[in-house]
This record gives sequence, structure tokens and C-alpha cells, in this order.
Amino acid sequence: REDVYGLALALRRTRDLDGAWKTLQPLREGTASHPAFELLAAQLAADMGREEESLRIYREALRANGGYRALLYGYLSQLLQMGRDREALAELQERLRLVQDDARLYEIQARAFEHTGQRVQQHRAQAEAYYRKGNLSAAVDQLEIALKVKGSDFYEMSSAESRLRELRAQLEIQRAAEKALNIS
Repeated sequence: REDVYGLALALRRTRDLDGAWKTLQPLREGTASHPAFELLAAQLAADMGREEESLRIYREALRANGGYRALLYGYLSQLLQMGRDREALAELQERLRLVQDDARLYEIQARAFEHTGQRVQQHRAQAEAYYRKGNLSAAVDQLEIALKVKGSDFYEMSSAESRLRELRAQLEIQRAAEKALNIS
């Protein structure tokens, strides 16, 4: 099975999309297709211009394998690629309610907000992505950028200011700890 999957991947890389699709199909048949096979099938469908089919494959695979994050990332990226930003944002909001430690979800959310012109939310989401990657300094920078956006909603701005205060405090503690380590 791994050899056939590897062949399908190689065919996709060489842009033999029909060959890759035909090679992959036998692996998807039966009761429990592996989520990686479904991910590749969804990617191939998108590569072949069959975007709705790609979304259908992602949705079905996510129902069966909800914990396989690569499927979720692919699904959300496909929605954004198709210009279905609001749908992606709704899905992200639901997912981020359950899982808050995933930097990649926040990065995708930042892209979706960028597509919809919601700059404050874009920078806030990017800040959360940096924070989850352990880059407090970059997270603070993103929130500072967010606060410079003109004509923004009061609630969004006060929320960004509050988060900026939290992260600045953490950054000060981190810098003090690093300084203490350098002294000793």
C-alpha cells in the first residue's frame, strides 16, 4: 500500500494528475481508507480543477478522521483558494473554540481575515500564531500593528490592547529570566 501511495505522490509531483488519481483509487476503496489517501485524493481533485469534489472528499474524510489535522488544514486552505473566506472563518471559529494550541490554525485564520480585509483580526490571529510558536516578540509586534489600523471597531481594539498588555508582561518576564541566566 505504501508503494502505491508513494507512486501516486510521485505522479502528482510530475503533474501526471490522471495517472496519480487512477493509481490512488484502489487504495481508497473499502471501508476504512487511510486519511493520508483521502488527503491526497482531495489535493488531486483540486489540482485537476474539480474543486467541489475536493471539498466533498475533505468533508467526508474529516467526518471519519476528525483528528487528522492535515485534512483540516487542507480543507480550510481549499476553501480560501476558492474564495469561500467566510465559510473558512466560520469553520475556524468552531475549531479554535475546541483547540487553541494550534499555531497553524491561527495562521490560516490570519490569511482568511486578510482576504476579507479585516486587518485588526488578521494581525491578532497572526499574533496568536506567533505566540503559540513561542515567539513573544513577534506576537507583540503584530498586536502593535493591529492597534495602528484606522477606523477599527472599539471592541476589537480594546480586546487587542488587552492581549497586548498580557503579552508584553510575559515578554518582560521572559527577558528578565534570560538576563538572569546570562548573569549567572
